Amino acid sequence: MNLAAGRFVVPRRYEGNPYVAKFVGLFERVAGRLGASVLFCDDVTERDLPPDCPFVVALKPVQWGRSDGFRGLLSLPARIQVLGLWDDIHQGTRGTRYLSRDRWVLTRFFRRCDVILCTSHDPFVHWYPRHAAKLVHFPHFFRWEDFRAVAYNEAPLERCVLSGAVGRFYPVRKVAARNSAVATLRHPGYGDAPGRDAPGLFGEAYARELSRYRCAVTCSAVIGYVVAKYMELPAAGCLLLATYTSDLDRLGFEDGVHYVRVDEGSFDDKLGEVLANPRAFERIRRAGFEMVRGRHSDDHRADQLERLLRERCAAPVG
Repeated sequence: MNLAAGRFVVPRRYEGNPYVAKFVGLFERVAGRLGASVLFCDDVTERDLPPDCPFVVALKPVQWGRSDGFRGLLSLPARIQVLGLWDDIHQGTRGTRYLSRDRWVLTRFFRRCDVILCTSHDPFVHWYPRHAAKLVHFPHFFRWEDFRAVAYNEAPLERCVLSGAVGRFYPVRKVAARNSAVATLRHPGYGDAPGRDAPGLFGEAYARELSRYRCAVTCSAVIGYVVAKYMELPAAGCLLLATYTSDLDRLGFEDGVHYVRVDEGSFDDKLGEVLANPRAFERIRRAGFEMVRGRHSDDHRADQLERLLRERCAAPVG
C-alpha cells in the first residue's frame, strides 16, 4: 500500500481554530511520517483522491449542527479505509429535534467508517452499542510543543486554578468557582465565533499559567467524558482534583496515586486539606505529572495513529 497517497481531512471551518489546533497538528505530524497530505475542505469524493489512496482520516466531519457536509465520504469505495475522529458524541441525547437530526447524521457516518476514533470509550459504547466493534479509544492529550518548556514547579502558589467552561454541564467546576481559594481563568471560547471578545490563554502561555498553582480542578461533565483538562492540568504540574468516571481506569489514573477524587459535596473540604497540608499530597502531584507526561502527549497519540494506519493498510513500519 502507498501510504503517501492517504489523506487527512479537516473541515474548512476549523482552519485557524485554536480549539482544534492540537488535532490538526497531530494529523500533520502523522501525515509527515507517512508522506501523506492534510486537506482543509468542505467535502471529499473519490475524484478528489489519488487513485491508489488507501485511507482517509476525517476530523469531526459532522458535529453540532454541521450535518450537511462531507457526504462524499459516505460513498467512498470499500477499498479506502475511512477513519473518523470525534470528541463530542452526545448530540441527540437530550431529545431535542435539532440535536436528534445531528445524531441521525452522525450514525450514518459511523456506518461508513471502518474505524471510529473517539476520545471517550464507555460513553460511546453506552450510546452507540451497534458501532462498538469499530471503536478505537483515542483519548485526549496535551501538546508537547505547549508544555515542553514548562518545568515542574517546586514552589507553586498555594491556590487552586480552575479553567474551562463553568455551568450546569460541569457541576464541580460550578462549585469550585464559588470558593475563594480558587483562581478562575477566563474561558477563551471555542474559536467558532469570529469577532467575539473572548480573550484567553492558549498554548505555552496557558501551560505556564497553570504551572503557577499548587492544584487544579476539573470534572468529567454530567455525561462522563474524560475531558482534555485531565491531561493538561497534571502535565503542567498541578495536583489534579477531579471527579471519577470509568474511562479513567483505562487511562492509568488511580485515586490517591495520580489524582484526588472529588465531587460537588467534597470539593471544598478536600481543597482545604490540600492547602492546609500540601506536603501530604506532594507525592500524588508528582506522580500525576510523571504519569500523564509519560502516557498522554501528542507524541503518544501520533504513535498510536500511525500504528493503526499501518495495521489497517498492512504496511510495515519504516
